[in-house]
Amino acid sequence: METGINAALSALGNIGMESSSKKLDDAVDQTLWSLKEVSRYAIADGLDSSIKQSARSFAGLAIQEEEKVTATLKDIRKYFGTDETKRFGKFEQEYTSALKAAGTH
Repeated sequence: METGINAALSALGNIGMESSSKKLDDAVDQTLWSLKEVSRYAIADGLDSSIKQSARSFAGLAIQEEEKVTATLKDIRKYFGTDETKRFGKFEQEYTSALKAAGTH
């Protein structure tokens, strides 16, 4: 189980780097899969920093493709509306903070 969580978080955490060599659509698909995968588990101490890193990477994509990323986040939010682990809420808070830090919002 821990290996699966780490693999999903690694994929999500690397989205910023991968987006420079892959289409945004592929990066978004990978992010959706990763968020869905890790949302099945409770947030452990070690995963909290990974959520922050992942959100910052996703915010990096938003700087280049803001409209598409914003629309994707709305779609993701619908998927996680009943997520009891509140993982997406944490991800979204970190994403918003990262955008503010970058001066885009």
